[in-house]
Amino acid sequence: MGGNRTELIRAAQSDMEREKRILIIDDEQHIIKIIKKTLRKDSYCIDNAKNGLEALKILEKNMPDLIILDMKMPVMNGYEFLGRLKGNVKCVDIPIIILTGYDVDMDKIESIGSTPLEVLHKSGCFDAMAGMIKEFL
Repeated sequence: MGGNRTELIRAAQSDMEREKRILIIDDEQHIIKIIKKTLRKDSYCIDNAKNGLEALKILEKNMPDLIILDMKMPVMNGYEFLGRLKGNVKCVDIPIIILTGYDVDMDKIESIGSTPLEVLHKSGCFDAMAGMIKEFL
């Protein structure tokens, strides 16, 4: 039993020390730049997608530790993206921060598991977003 405990501690330490991956899904390049600038002092590996379809392709290769999601995008919006995540067991624990310039219809958002879900408005919330990310990761 002692060996298993030691292995578990090493695995936990390794996870804490590794660079955390964030996926930003937003069709507005200036928003992506602001988010990256806000997070630059912390060492995160950041991927970004212009819509939900691009994000699903990224998820096939790299599973993020956190997702920042816009709801209004071309090709596949945030609601459809969340609906597609619902069936993916690998994604049920990924925290999601919805960052939007519009009201979010929470009735349209189905739970995709135990995923923590926060909603922030794009106007002036980037410091609050950075604080949430630190709490989640």
